[in-house]
Amino acid sequence: MYRTKYAYSMAEVAALTGLGRTTLFKLVKEGRLQATRIDRRTLITHEAIVELLKPSERGEGA
Repeated sequence: MYRTKYAYSMAEVAALTGLGRTTLFKLVKEGRLQATRIDRRTLITHEAIVELLKPSERGEGA
């Protein structure tokens, strides 16, 4: 599968997932969403988004 982007901004992830930016930052702080900071930007990889949206073994998630 070909992707044109490797990482997304928080605003882009919010638009893709339907989650709010505040919720995304909370998930990063809790360690449930992996993020990378470059200067003042917080970037999320495609793989981190997929991992976040995967149903968990504990029955949580969609």
